[in-house]
Amino acid sequence: MFNGGRSKKSLENLLTLMLQKSIYVPETLRVLRIINGRVCEFCIKNRCYFLRPQFGIFACWPCLHKGERMGNYDEQSNALSSRWHKVLYQPKRGFYIKQYYLAHRLICFCIFEYIRILAYPTGVRWLVKTGSDYQTTVVRNLDGNTTSKDAHEIMWSRLTYDSCNNLVGPYFCKSDVSRLVDYIKHSDIQVITPHSVQPLIKQFLRHHIKLCPRSSTYQPFIDAFNRVRDMACHRQLLQQAYVSLVILVYFRLLCLTLSIDNNTVPCCFPGFQP
Repeated sequence: MFNGGRSKKSLENLLTLMLQKSIYVPETLRVLRIINGRVCEFCIKNRCYFLRPQFGIFACWPCLHKGERMGNYDEQSNALSSRWHKVLYQPKRGFYIKQYYLAHRLICFCIFEYIRILAYPTGVRWLVKTGSDYQTTVVRNLDGNTTSKDAHEIMWSRLTYDSCNNLVGPYFCKSDVSRLVDYIKHSDIQVITPHSVQPLIKQFLRHHIKLCPRSSTYQPFIDAFNRVRDMACHRQLLQQAYVSLVILVYFRLLCLTLSIDNNTVPCCFPGFQP
């Protein structure tokens, strides 16, 4: 924090996720490892420069998105992130909207828009035409009148442990989407809107997600970050003032030494009389 650079960037990325309350709260030693991290914490091989802002882990690109594939199966196997598909593809049928998503698209929209659930839209899909108009009210990233860049949702694949056997990263995974959809469907809610669904999502996270952190557990880190940031800003201002003072004293001594005439040589410092 005091020196800036990659360590400061990692802490800022971590702070954003802590304010969203969307990841497991890191322990003190893990924060120290994040500050001094240089390689991926999973493969211990590839270089990694700062904490991933999407999921709050110190992982390289291959571990995060590619992983290892199983035989000819054309889907990610052990990658840390995975795609929740809205659009599927078959050779004879081409691209088509997944029926499960069509049946629950409003609930899925509310789930993916909730701040504590980490889901990132990607890919282009054609919007579904309902009657004489396109369904544009439940899209995540509208790209035009008939297309949207949310064919897939990049989500966390599974609960993950670090080298100290502590849960890290997001606590809501791809496999939890269907469970949450069923939980909302079987509730007594009358009208599905993002505002009305939020209490149900909070209840689901609190009672059905393994060791889901309470909101109060995020505050100590946030307070500590703000304190250290204020100290770092104050220290930076003092350093800048010290450097300015040193430069001012140096030039004044230089002017006195060379006996510069104020009438012929413009002075660099207004109000200064050598």
